[in-house]
Amino acid sequence: MWHIRIPSFADQGTDGTLKDVVMTIDGTQYKAESDITTKAVKTFDTDASLFGIKAGDQLATQALTLELPRSAVDNLKTQVGDFCLCKCFHEFYTELLCAGDRFKSSSFAGYSFRKPKKISNIYDMAMKMGAPVIGLVDCAGFRLQEATDALEAFGKLYQKQSMASGVIPQITAIFGTCGGGLSIVPALTDFTFMEAKNGKLFTNTPNAIPGNDISKCDTSSAAFQSETTGLVDGTGSEEDILADIRSLVCMLPCNNEEDSSYEECNDDLNHVCADLANAKEDTAIALTMISDDNIFCEVKKAYAKDMVTGFIKLNGMTVGAVANRSKVYNEEAEVEAEFDGSLSADGAEKAAEFVQFCDAFNIPVLTLTNVSGFTASKYDEKRIAKSAAKLTYAFADATVPKVNVVIGKAFGSAYVTMNSKAVGADMVYAWPDAEIGMMDANQAAKIMYADADAATIREKAAEYKNLQSSPLSAAKRGYVDTIIEAADTRKYVIGAFEMLFTKREDRPAKKHGTV
Repeated sequence: MWHIRIPSFADQGTDGTLKDVVMTIDGTQYKAESDITTKAVKTFDTDASLFGIKAGDQLATQALTLELPRSAVDNLKTQVGDFCLCKCFHEFYTELLCAGDRFKSSSFAGYSFRKPKKISNIYDMAMKMGAPVIGLVDCAGFRLQEATDALEAFGKLYQKQSMASGVIPQITAIFGTCGGGLSIVPALTDFTFMEAKNGKLFTNTPNAIPGNDISKCDTSSAAFQSETTGLVDGTGSEEDILADIRSLVCMLPCNNEEDSSYEECNDDLNHVCADLANAKEDTAIALTMISDDNIFCEVKKAYAKDMVTGFIKLNGMTVGAVANRSKVYNEEAEVEAEFDGSLSADGAEKAAEFVQFCDAFNIPVLTLTNVSGFTASKYDEKRIAKSAAKLTYAFADATVPKVNVVIGKAFGSAYVTMNSKAVGADMVYAWPDAEIGMMDANQAAKIMYADADAATIREKAAEYKNLQSSPLSAAKRGYVDTIIEAADTRKYVIGAFEMLFTKREDRPAKKHGTV
């Protein structure tokens, strides 16, 4: 095995030349440095949109000289045919010159078609063994020299990933560049993590987008991919990412048939969560409080923060959690973000994908519902109907145990989509101060008694709330199983999932849904 590392800009010498370029061949390190003191200018004769380079661009380049033993050169030629170096994205292009025992390459750093084949073989073995696949990525995409061979090899890899979806968990960690066709790989996996500073994820580079460049909007950054696109589940340093992956793997079953996500619980199953009612606004805190030993593994934390998704432990069993959120608190108990309590299009899609994952791997689902309706904005109106339909379908189609706890408002169709009894929840609990109905009682009174005075509106609103929007009213109609105190939520949901442990539910015979 061999590799070459082109240092970052911080590793350049004061004269602008590259320093400390290292190649490892069969365990032996060889170093090279630029043998020129000034950068030469190269005029590119073809477009390279992947790197934001256009024909006619003049970019600074420099040459590297590397002395290699003849045995090492022959070994490299046997393994890869040619020697691949990195084309740095923004400022310079690097070449390796050769003469005698040296040899030349001016090719892009990318995946050889041999690498996807090798990864495909790993997928074959993982499918046989029922083992998760974790990919660590640092690659700019396809090697241009291999053309259709590279495309075919990557197509086979995409196929393997698709076949493995829902069978074994797939996790990707991006520590460097993940560009071009390679960007599809993390999108096909279940969870993606990205190094915050050096990670780059893109299909088209920022500079290749018309009217944009990286200084305006870095669409390849970890922040953009985690906060805006929702493709990345977590960001941080290399150490943080590896720790997050370890925590996540411990939560998940090895595959969709053998469940290894159960462990002994040493926490009190009946312990009272005295302050749980105060965490109604930030349900990430609420989920942490009811979980065994306060374990909560949140996914897609930075995306659609009005919806919380993640994994908790209840009596040693992994449970997928979905919850509405109106406020985000930091560690100092300061409000970082605030929402109106409605269901957004991004939040609905985030929850739908999570529920589908849980159902595929037989992970029970717990929902904490506190939703006032659908988000009213031009952005959301473009997608909210379809997004809400996806969430409704995900809950209705899931055959795993499903428990819903109404902790606040539960109004309109938004409540129905949030794992209500109507779409398949097995057990529904409600806190005493919950509100379940068509809309807020005051709004309903104003509509029904539009010509009445303020005193009458207040009186009628109180009547409407008592008769139509109270949890007792819903319970009388069979839509709520039990009204529980907030502090007792943990023991009730544990009891529900224990009862539902052997649940079996059939669905009409079909190939798959179309929502």
